[in-house]
Amino acid sequence: MIGYMDTERPLSEPKWAKTGDVHEWLKSMFGGRFWVAGDAAEGWEKKITVMDPDPAPTLWTVLDAWGLNSPAGNTVERQRFLKSHMSETDNILEILLRLVRGERATPFSQASTTPASNFTGPLLSALSQGSAHAKQQTHVSLAVLAIFRMSVEYAKKAIGDGGKAEVEQRVGEIIRCLPTHLIYKSLDGIFKEWRVEHKQQ
Repeated sequence: MIGYMDTERPLSEPKWAKTGDVHEWLKSMFGGRFWVAGDAAEGWEKKITVMDPDPAPTLWTVLDAWGLNSPAGNTVERQRFLKSHMSETDNILEILLRLVRGERATPFSQASTTPASNFTGPLLSALSQGSAHAKQQTHVSLAVLAIFRMSVEYAKKAIGDGGKAEVEQRVGEIIRCLPTHLIYKSLDGIFKEWRVEHKQQ
């Protein structure tokens, strides 16, 4: 097969490469002679299948890379941590919340917890007592968490139960777009706490 580059009419981000709709592209480029409608005669253009060789990265692409490359613990422990602890949405959010809090409010810091009685209104409502990281939240991190919970609430009202998954997917994409070293820093910290907790059990 010989391919030719069209330098006069180069494609920017080829939409057909994402959608796989090469027939529509052929029609726009060459007119009706390349267009196949319904059960028309088999032509070479009906044999083209466009597949994206590199699927779009997701947050789990970053998490899996951390699991392979982080110096914290060993690979088996990190994989177990990802499959168990990071399967919960609140723990995924903790990647962002830890960056919002900075170095304050971790179990290894001097003043690691803020009493729940200090929180009121939407901040108190956002605090999930069953969460592994509930005691580490600050007013600012709870404000971020409250915005997430509000987004889920409105999404569910708008489109039903699928709204929650949509919000979680979009928030995951926001977290994925953070600088990798910051995501890794958060994950290292969350992993170390998880590891200590599991050794004590």
